[in-house]
Amino acid sequence: MADASGTDPYQILPQKTVQLLVRELPLYRKDLKEIPGIGKKRLRDFGHELLDLITAYCIEKEMEIPPRQEKLEEEKPAKPDTRKISLDMFLAGKSPRKIAQDRQLALTTIEGHLAHFVGQGMLTIENLVPQEKLETIAAYLLQHESATTGEAKSALGEHCSYGEINLVRAYLHSKEMSAP
Repeated sequence: MADASGTDPYQILPQKTVQLLVRELPLYRKDLKEIPGIGKKRLRDFGHELLDLITAYCIEKEMEIPPRQEKLEEEKPAKPDTRKISLDMFLAGKSPRKIAQDRQLALTTIEGHLAHFVGQGMLTIENLVPQEKLETIAAYLLQHESATTGEAKSALGEHCSYGEINLVRAYLHSKEMSAP
């Protein structure tokens, strides 16, 4: 490595670091990071090659290579599906407003979560938007296909919310997708 980069060997790795590598024989990146003298730059520049050399040495000497063990504290917990939580609460009988209040989220966020499931055909629109509003919003969106939610809101006025417009848009999209 030193010859290839035109430097002295100690500039690649200090002697103490080489001695620690020989003594510890780190086989995984997480172990290599813990060796004094192996900083981010050396890990990035030489880590892969060092691990390959150490692994080859261990194989040549017929040394046992332990399986990689993940530290539980390093594992990130799976993120909960926030849309699914909103859906489950809605199916349990809570209104979008109550879900928003309980989850400390904006009503439009909850309506967006539910619109996702309406768009997937997993939730019916009738329980979310009154029939009269559904017809009014759908008529506008069908006539103005390229209208943004803001434009639709301006045109439809105060009696329709952004969430209702998004729910109807998702509903129309799901109908479009299921049409032959």
